[in-house]
Amino acid sequence: DLVADRTDEEILAIKKKYGTTGDILEAQSRIASIAADLVRHYIDNILDNGFKAQVVTSSKLAAVRYQQAIEKALAEAFKAQQASPAPDPERMARIAFLKTAVILSIDGVNERADVLHAVKSARERDAIANFKKPFDPDAPLTGIAFLIVCDMLLTGFDAPIEQVMYLDKKVRDHNLLQTIARVNRVRRGKQRGYVVDY
Repeated sequence: DLVADRTDEEILAIKKKYGTTGDILEAQSRIASIAADLVRHYIDNILDNGFKAQVVTSSKLAAVRYQQAIEKALAEAFKAQQASPAPDPERMARIAFLKTAVILSIDGVNERADVLHAVKSARERDAIANFKKPFDPDAPLTGIAFLIVCDMLLTGFDAPIEQVMYLDKKVRDHNLLQTIARVNRVRRGKQRGYVVDY
């Protein structure tokens, strides 16, 4: 919209100078900032009720970067709780228990090594099944609180334990309605679902 009145040559020059939408959505500093915000939101509003979150990204690379940024934000939240004037050991234990997993479809041929590693790790931990389970300190893999996706699990995914979806991707029309339905699955103690759109 900002460049609608520009010529094709001017638009091309602007794109070269400022990058594409993909460059912006995959920018590590942007992802780190959003990850810190969503971890703060999750800890303050979702964690104590025992529910989990899905993070929807614009690309496979963005998904891997979100995983790294969320894990860093969780570590920082733990340190902040530890350094607080009145640290809460139970809350610290809950934060330390949280894990992430990246669920992506891969073709295996032209994939980046970090994407392949993240997907392999999720498969080895049976991430989808463990995400659907309630948190259980005796079963460490149930600590998967953040399922990070790009295109998978937006429709038809039944996980009533999911209460919040963090969107960093354009989702429209019937896909948006189905995406919202992911967080509105009925579960005891769950009054509503949340969609936070970045």
